[in-house]
Amino acid sequence: MTTLAIGCLHALHEAGRSIPEDVAVVGFDDIDDTAFTSPTLSTVSPGREQIAERAVELLAIRIQNRVEGTDEPDRFVRVDADFEVIARESTGS
Repeated sequence: MTTLAIGCLHALHEAGRSIPEDVAVVGFDDIDDTAFTSPTLSTVSPGREQIAERAVELLAIRIQNRVEGTDEPDRFVRVDADFEVIARESTGS
């Protein structure tokens, strides 16, 4: 999603809009490029490390259950991860 926000910065610049005075722009996923755009792009960091740790934990449980023959049918597991808003120049920070 941040790639779209970076494209948005470019399109707004081409249209003569001032960021953040006319339009504030925020991306999502906090890729490294966000710190190097002009203006720097505010973004939401989705808590990748926490999501990855939980995914590995759930996979390990599933493998163990399969080995033990207690595998359950596929089910939806909701993971609520922490996130952080990283305010930069594209929103006036």
